[in-house]
Amino acid sequence: MKLYGVFWLMMMGSSWAGVGVMVGVGGVPVTVGVAVGVLVWWAMTARRTAMTKASSAVFAVWVLLFGLAAVMVAAGALYAPQAFGIGFEGEIHGASLVEMSLGVAIGAITFTGSVIAFLKLDGRMSGKPILLPARHFINIVLGAALVALIVALVV
Repeated sequence: MKLYGVFWLMMMGSSWAGVGVMVGVGGVPVTVGVAVGVLVWWAMTARRTAMTKASSAVFAVWVLLFGLAAVMVAAGALYAPQAFGIGFEGEIHGASLVEMSLGVAIGAITFTGSVIAFLKLDGRMSGKPILLPARHFINIVLGAALVALIVALVV
């Protein structure tokens, strides 16, 4: 499977998961909507993936889907807070905003890490660690920016 095909499948999977989340917000439980999205994506992936690549494909499907689902559930909660019982549009509880922000951050980090892990498992990327110069400083700045953005969102 070519690299562009893998990314296309990831985008299709996230789209189906997003449809599942939006269907869930519309009245059907979110779990049912996401389960339908997972099954559709799994069926599409299983037909196009060779069995020799199944372990990395399964890893990509599940972990990427969970990371993107966290982001999409937070987006659904932001746009339809009444469906989640966390307030009204423009008046979402502060604790829920913090929870949604952390869910988006953790989901995005999970997604990014899963893409790199998939590429390494599939042999398309070297297995050596990626070491950036000043990586600790970069992590501190990103962490501080995340906290500042969460505070700005809540206040």
